[in-house]
Amino acid sequence: MQQKFKSKLQNIITDCEQLKDQNASFNSEISNFTTKYRMRFINIIKRAQSEETKKLQEEKSLKSNIKLHNYLCKQIIDSTQYNLQRPNRKAEKYKIQEETFFDRNPLLYLKQQLQQDKQRSLKLSIQARHFSIQQQKFVQKLENYKDFIGLK
Repeated sequence: MQQKFKSKLQNIITDCEQLKDQNASFNSEISNFTTKYRMRFINIIKRAQSEETKKLQEEKSLKSNIKLHNYLCKQIIDSTQYNLQRPNRKAEKYKIQEETFFDRNPLLYLKQQLQQDKQRSLKLSIQARHFSIQQQKFVQKLENYKDFIGLK
């Protein structure tokens, strides 16, 4: 009877040790998994930040292009007005060039580019937020699992 009890006790002890080893390997897998996703999240954040700085640089260049465009338009208008004061055929030619120049309207193109950049940055921020929420849910599940198996 006592021998049977000792063998059952020994079996229970070996089962506990096996569960302990399995738990340790599972904890290392969880740690590796969370590290992997933490690195992915950090990379997404870095990518979003680099996109943000790139967008800011593009906005600065667009603003300088708009200023240059305004300056050139003013120069064209001034030269056209100057040439219109002289009665010759060149004045008519400059007037036609001015009208076609303003018909192309590069400001509209620049505004469209700004709007597309804003949409891209919004999309990236939404993706980063979604990933963050997924990571938080996963961490919460891990915490619940640790509570369930009694690791805390």
